[in-house]
Parts: sequence; C-alpha cells; structure tokens
Amino acid sequence: MKLILLIPTAVLMAISGYNLSLEFAKSGEPNYLIFKMLHLTVFLISLISAVAIIRSMFKIKYTETIKNENIEQHTYNTELKVIR
Repeated sequence: MKLILLIPTAVLMAISGYNLSLEFAKSGEPNYLIFKMLHLTVFLISLISAVAIIRSMFKIKYTETIKNENIEQHTYNTELKVIR
C-alpha cells in the first residue's frame, strides 16, 4: 500500500530532474535563478519524502503483549472432573 505513495513522488522527481537537466530557462532571463531553486527544492522535498516512505516500510514496531493471569485458573478448571 505504501508503494502507491511513491508514484506521485517519483513523478515529481522525474519532472523536476528533467527540468533541471535541460536548460528550460536561458541563463540571461530574469527568473533563471528562481526557476532553478524552485525545481531543486521540489526535487529535494520529493527525495526526502521518498526516503521517508521507504524507511517506514522497513520499520519494525515492537508491541508488548500482556499475559493473561487467568491462564492457570482456566487450565485448572478444565482438568476438574465432576463426581456424582
């Protein structure tokens, strides 16, 4: 189920990585640095979320089970025979 969460994250990483690898904005444009920072930020956020999703898939939670104190009484009562 958690693998489904990786699909939009992978799409965002692919789009931002593709835009970072190409020169989609020329270096002389006024918003060149903003475009690069935006795509780099989206790439880093999606990378961090993908790592968190994958890490949570392998996280093992320890749950303590409480022993029932009536086990001895229950087994004792089942061993009794009714004498008439």
